[in-house]
Amino acid sequence: MNMVPTTPYSFHSISVAFLLTQVPHLMKAGAIIRILGRYNNLAPRTQIAFIEEKVKEGKVSASSLARIKRLEACHINAMENLPLFVAAVLAGNFAGLDAQFMNASTGAYLLSRIAYTVFYTKQSTRAGAGARSLSWLFGIGLTLTILTRAAMALSESKSAR
Repeated sequence: MNMVPTTPYSFHSISVAFLLTQVPHLMKAGAIIRILGRYNNLAPRTQIAFIEEKVKEGKVSASSLARIKRLEACHINAMENLPLFVAAVLAGNFAGLDAQFMNASTGAYLLSRIAYTVFYTKQSTRAGAGARSLSWLFGIGLTLTILTRAAMALSESKSAR
């Protein structure tokens, strides 16, 4: 019995992937609010520098600042990876790749991004950083596999004409 549905759900993974990019951003905003008592939406990118000053004054712990920086880096990485994933989903569907393959690949990608976010936001050791890198590599590998299969399928359909 195959556990992967044959209904094409992979297009939905684009929205989910975008929502996952926002998780570390929202976590960072929450951490900033806990430290500063507010979130400066007029100049949100200046808040880390403000917290760095609070660390120098001994009012905020260095570990709190490090976590906020990891959350920001995690958010940036997610946003950097999103366009390639979207391209892969669109290319795979345009090329007519099997719905089960697309569902399994995009579902596994989403799980890799969840793992990446957990590892990035919780880690502070080399082992944790290694796990984070492996989850990133797995997700990129899935994305490139979809793109490669789509390119092959499109090449084969053109040569068959």
